[in-house]
Amino acid sequence: MESERPPRVWGLLAEEARSLGEGMSVDMVCTAAGRVLAVDGAAVTLIATETAREIAGAAGEFSRRLEELQFMLGEGPGLESFGTGAPVLASELVAACGRWPAFAPAAVELGVGSVFAFPLRFDAVAIGTLEAYRHVPRPLTAEQTGDALVLADTAALLLLESHRKEERAAPRSAAELAQDYHTEVYQATGMLSVQLQTSLRDALARLRGHAFANDLPISTVAREILAGRLRLDEGGADA
Repeated sequence: MESERPPRVWGLLAEEARSLGEGMSVDMVCTAAGRVLAVDGAAVTLIATETAREIAGAAGEFSRRLEELQFMLGEGPGLESFGTGAPVLASELVAACGRWPAFAPAAVELGVGSVFAFPLRFDAVAIGTLEAYRHVPRPLTAEQTGDALVLADTAALLLLESHRKEERAAPRSAAELAQDYHTEVYQATGMLSVQLQTSLRDALARLRGHAFANDLPISTVAREILAGRLRLDEGGADA
């Protein structure tokens, strides 16, 4: 029965926490997703807009790298799931190159066979996604899909509760909480826009392109620009 699903999944999370000797956290949800969903990795990303995203938890460095890839390229199942508010299940990623012409081939080249994205919501506000991947292409079962939705809801509650405790004040909206993330990328995009005398959209594209070409997290490139250690000229080269 569907009413029995949340207690069952929460029980599995509690068991995972006890076995690792850790408290409940977003990272724990990502780790438990591997066993609950039979996937090779998972990550939770907070999203406010296309340019405001932050990885809030992940199981393994590869999961973080896959999330950064979507942010750098500006497309992928996570952004689509966030935009539509519905799960995006790409069980055969190699067949999704027309859907995500930049992300899908790059992810496949990294050895990703399937990607599954589920929206994180607080009331009617979308705040991010839970994403899981498999190296070998294989769809989620109906049972696993239902469990993933519970994991996504759990991650959303943990994130919002964490922010409330930290602020010790009246909580802001979920959208405002998410928008605080990737401030460095916002600032670097603005700085780059002034330097190159171009639009914010074009400046962000230049930032993403440099990160992707040099296999760096976009946040790392943003910090280098803000610190004055990196300047991108009109040709895209460092100056």
